[in-house]
Amino acid sequence: MIRKPLQRRNPTALAKTREKEGRAQAERQKQPFYNPSEFKDRELPLVYKPKVIKQLGDHCYIFHCTVKGNTGNRFNKNMIVLVDRNANADMSPEQQARGVLTLINPLRLSPEGEAKLLELGVLTNLIRLGPSEHAAFEDNYYLTKFPDIQRWAPGPFASCPNLPLDQVLYDTTPTRKLKLDAPISPVSPHPDIQVFVFEETVQPEALLVLSSKRALIAGECLQYQLDNPYVNDSVRTQYHEPLGLLDARIVMSEHWIHMQSVVSTNSKKLSHSFKSRAQRNKTFFSNSGKFKLRNDFVRLLKLELARFISSSGNSTLQDDAVKDDITAAMERACQLV
Repeated sequence: MIRKPLQRRNPTALAKTREKEGRAQAERQKQPFYNPSEFKDRELPLVYKPKVIKQLGDHCYIFHCTVKGNTGNRFNKNMIVLVDRNANADMSPEQQARGVLTLINPLRLSPEGEAKLLELGVLTNLIRLGPSEHAAFEDNYYLTKFPDIQRWAPGPFASCPNLPLDQVLYDTTPTRKLKLDAPISPVSPHPDIQVFVFEETVQPEALLVLSSKRALIAGECLQYQLDNPYVNDSVRTQYHEPLGLLDARIVMSEHWIHMQSVVSTNSKKLSHSFKSRAQRNKTFFSNSGKFKLRNDFVRLLKLELARFISSSGNSTLQDDAVKDDITAAMERACQLV
């Protein structure tokens, strides 16, 4: 049997292919979750009106908020608020008396909504789990109005590189990987929170686990939009097609997949600007192009989870099938890339 000599790919053609892949990835990352015309000429950050405020346990509140677009579509996002009433010496007298508030993926609220928020305690911490459409404006609103507030995030985001990052969110779960640049005993922004940090995403992103309720708090990556009472029919139609957010109880947003994953089907080499942190650390995608965010979700599913809290859509899902739903969302995501 005569073997054919190994043929090298034309370097010029290979460079053009990489450039094309890079441009396509950049365009996917630019695609907004909303239609650009919805909030054209609107002042940012958008002002959300709380429709319902739900209490989960003694120290967790969920603000179900809505905002109307220029076309009359009603959109929904949720802000999670944690209260810490365990006084300690590091707190100010006001914090000890009223409690400390931690906002997760904060939204700018209407004056009435902000008044209800401030009734719960003193704004002290702001947590941004990952990159989001208007995150820079929303975070900057609170940092400007409440100068003593501390901003936590898993790292800097491309959309707001100049915002202060007072505390870095490091992984505090038993599944974390030990790193040289991470503290041995990472600090959590709330005593009842475990922090889970993605290793494979293009930009830093984290999830939170409310230990007492075994509740997973997610940003835009995982959503629970079925029977969402806070959006109108036209938005619900968009969620069904083309966004595919009504395909199951828990879904992984396709917009988020395209924004946070880099897939290479032909080559393990991409220009540096399009490499994920994992790729820069020599853990590449497979030749078949499977997206390695699967590894992060496999690690996530090792945690004790019995409840899901979404930052958009229906707030809580509680039953024994939560892990199965996340697994199904992960398998569906692998087919989309």
